[in-house]
Amino acid sequence: LKEEMKKDFSNCWIAGVSPTGNVELIRTRKKPSLSELMQAKCCICDGCGKSLNLQTKILDMIRNVYFDIKNNNLSDFELTAGINIYEILNNEMSLIWDELQSKTGFNIKVSLDSKLSKSGYEIKEL
Repeated sequence: LKEEMKKDFSNCWIAGVSPTGNVELIRTRKKPSLSELMQAKCCICDGCGKSLNLQTKILDMIRNVYFDIKNNNLSDFELTAGINIYEILNNEMSLIWDELQSKTGFNIKVSLDSKLSKSGYEIKEL
């Protein structure tokens, strides 16, 4: 068995014998699996199988807007948003959005753009 294992292109070794008398071998993979060759990572979750919900994405966007304003000394600007982000900013997250405007002292205009994806947004300086 050891002589035949030397002919194998992958590294392998005998792990032992199972209680039922089967020889247990361990082989290391040298090439990617077929699924790795034929599939791509999800662009939303980066292959982890989970993605952030819309509210978390919006909080992340608000955090990025705050740091952009703080670090780049931006003046007033406009946030054009898809329908989902627009509705959440004007309803559920309106207090957070208002707090951001009061912290920075800037006027942040939010407008709806039906050309953007439902969860898309763009930021433009006025």
